[in-house]
Amino acid sequence: SAGDLDTAKNSPQLEGFKAKGVEVLFMTDTIDEFWIPMARNFMQKDFKSVTKGGADLADIGKDNTKEDTTEDEKVVNDKIAPLLEKLKSVLEDQVKDVTISERLTESPVCLVADDAGADMHIERVLKKTQGYEELSKRILEVNQDHPVIVKLSEMVASDDKGALEDAAWLLLDQARIIEGEPLPD
Repeated sequence: SAGDLDTAKNSPQLEGFKAKGVEVLFMTDTIDEFWIPMARNFMQKDFKSVTKGGADLADIGKDNTKEDTTEDEKVVNDKIAPLLEKLKSVLEDQVKDVTISERLTESPVCLVADDAGADMHIERVLKKTQGYEELSKRILEVNQDHPVIVKLSEMVASDDKGALEDAAWLLLDQARIIEGEPLPD
């Protein structure tokens, strides 16, 4: 869901769904946020927000006969783990967690809501209409294949702390801007 169709179409959370050919229903009316939890499904298809964590894209279109992919994924995860830890420590007051994304194919990062939390758009609507002070902390998802993230992973090994901290804040601000959230500074 989003405030308008263009925002919804350009959301980085859709990248993985587009790449796998998964159809996504755009909800652009404010009332949709309140209706979806009540309706829950349509024709035995459960509604699930693409702005929430746990996209479950890994199993879509996957050839289950190959067992080597899990070993390859583990090696890549070990390479990026130090960067994730660094991003978590720098951004600990601003994000709930930093994880590897299944959904990103082109963007370096995106923000998603926790599975148990409210959808990101509904929180913004409630903030405007009900005067909520702060949005809940988001999860920063990282595209481990993006050149920026690969370079930052290499920088962790060289221990360039100042540049990594600046990059962490820049990535978070970029994700906020794409989501239409105001920057705190």
